[in-house]
Amino acid sequence: MLFRTPAAPDPSQPGVSAVLNKPYPDFVAFLGQHNTPPGAFRTIDEWVRLASVERDSRILDLACTTGYSGRNAHELTGAAVHGIDISADAVEQARVYAAGNRRLTYEVADAAELPLPDDHFSHVLGGCNFGFIQERDRALDEVHRVLQPGGLLCTATFYYRQRPPESLLDQVAHAIGVRPDGARDREFWDGFFSKKFKLVNGVQHDIPPLGARKVTRIVRKSVYGRTPALAGVSRSVRDACFHRLHETRRDTRRAPLLPRAGDRYLEGASVIAENLRTRAVSARLPTPFYLFDLPAIESTTHAMAEAWQDEFPHFTLAYSYKTNALPGITTLLRSCGAAAEVVSGAELAAAFMDGFTPDEIYFDGPVKLQQELTDAVAAGVSVQADSLAEVEELAGLARQGHAPRVCLRLAVRRGRRRWSRFGLLPDEFAEARRTLGKAGVPVRGVHFNTGLHPLDPTPYRSVLRQWRTHLQELLAQAPEPLIIDIGGGFPATSCAPGSELPPWSVYARGVAEECRSLGLPPKEIRMVIEPGRSLVEDHAVLVASVAVRKKRLRRLGDAGRRHKPCAIDQRLAPSRRVRGVRERRVRRLRVDVLRVGPLRRTGSRAA
Repeated sequence: MLFRTPAAPDPSQPGVSAVLNKPYPDFVAFLGQHNTPPGAFRTIDEWVRLASVERDSRILDLACTTGYSGRNAHELTGAAVHGIDISADAVEQARVYAAGNRRLTYEVADAAELPLPDDHFSHVLGGCNFGFIQERDRALDEVHRVLQPGGLLCTATFYYRQRPPESLLDQVAHAIGVRPDGARDREFWDGFFSKKFKLVNGVQHDIPPLGARKVTRIVRKSVYGRTPALAGVSRSVRDACFHRLHETRRDTRRAPLLPRAGDRYLEGASVIAENLRTRAVSARLPTPFYLFDLPAIESTTHAMAEAWQDEFPHFTLAYSYKTNALPGITTLLRSCGAAAEVVSGAELAAAFMDGFTPDEIYFDGPVKLQQELTDAVAAGVSVQADSLAEVEELAGLARQGHAPRVCLRLAVRRGRRRWSRFGLLPDEFAEARRTLGKAGVPVRGVHFNTGLHPLDPTPYRSVLRQWRTHLQELLAQAPEPLIIDIGGGFPATSCAPGSELPPWSVYARGVAEECRSLGLPPKEIRMVIEPGRSLVEDHAVLVASVAVRKKRLRRLGDAGRRHKPCAIDQRLAPSRRVRGVRERRVRRLRVDVLRVGPLRRTGSRAA
């Protein structure tokens, strides 16, 4: 279906001039529309996940317009939300959408002068608003003031991949009333937020531009569809709304934003250690090849283990084989006292070949073949059951005379209504315990994985709180120290380029504090962690050569498509990522969670 864009509206018609001259937030409220953050609901879902938003969280929705971000965060988690906006019309519309929900409140206020108490909120949803707030520095100071110590600011800033022409910036300014600065790139925003905050988690997305027909179709549905806010208005006013909204969508969705895939690696060569870059350049070896700094890996392993052993007398560091299973790495870690965490029969066989004993191996993973389970149980390997089907299989082996050593993997909450796809839900956990109990198999402990690379222990503590009742029950019945395996996810430098990684003791102390607060004394627990990239990635590089250069969907190096390294040429200049994007204008979105800071340097990471 083809749509024709109406001619420019006639301002002399009744009501048309008012529509064309309304401030942008008032115009959004007039339409009864939602001013969504870049990425819309996907961004909010990632904020909730990355920032561990829970029901007892208190959220400030900054410059909320009609309240889309805070309202959806509340629907996901049940958290209390207070929204502020400078537009009275937008705030009134947000109250209408809240429909009397007492946990959703709104007021008219200026982000640069918040009428709110100090240290009050656990989270602030900033969206992309800092790009449009005139008194940006004052607003950041105010956000810092109202956040609790350790509070989180969630942003979705976007920026131009390359400086756009002034004419395009003028069109955006005409559409939304604020002229963006084309010179504000990723480094600008990193520097701006680092004045008061430290990056905790961040992800980036492509935002493809909308074609003209799609813009027209979306806007026509919004304006000429069944929109209660526009019921009864004249056709000329509707046409004026269509014209303005069409210009807004067209001008703000066609600008190329953020660097192309690969630019991050071109800029981020500093995440590769200097000694590795030097050796890679001087090495006369055919590519591809790995280059490791084994002494650095050994030092990092000992530092991590010592930090956790200070808090947990019973402690095991189980290296994640899926990170890199080359014998040079795995045998080194075994000599450092590490155990092995494997996720397949092939990795299990490799661990045995590397000299690990059965009681030093944890068999994890969501899919374990029947024969793999049988072999693992027969060998005396600890199995971490991921599903009721695996539990039934283990119970069957017990009835055949085997003695399975079993831990249960726990699902992790993703908001109020969603759980991770891996692990057992609470009702499945109870059923698994009953099934194993009937077969005479004790549950030796639990395992979970946050799925994040956090810069503090908050996600680990959150999962422990979610399962505290079950953990307390298991501890009361445990004849030996209860195994609590919190998985991995500890960050490497590439997880937060430009940010200082915290010492390992920050994670160990935080988890130990949470265990004590939940009635799980550290001396009665065997704490297990499964680090991988945090031990190896900063001390290794895959060296590859560019095999061919074409302007297509991707560039291929001879290291293979499944690798995502910094491929290098003779000068060690990283090429594009193995999997790139189309050669067209693409906007990208960065979703960040930042913690109140900046944090002082406390010494070496091993402190």
